[in-house]
Formats: sequence, C-alpha cells, structure tokens
Amino acid sequence: MAIRLYRLIRQARVTDLYLNLMK
Repeated sequence: MAIRLYRLIRQARVTDLYLNLMK
C-alpha cells in the first residue's frame, strides 16, 4: 500500500512539473 501511495504522489509531482513547464 505504501508503495502505491508513493507512486501516486510521484505521478502527481511529475504532472505538476509538466503543467509548470507548459505555463
């Protein structure tokens, strides 16, 4: 379960980075 949560947070961070780059 912990790994799943970590993966989710990592994915969210990557998405945030992508959005910031697109801005």
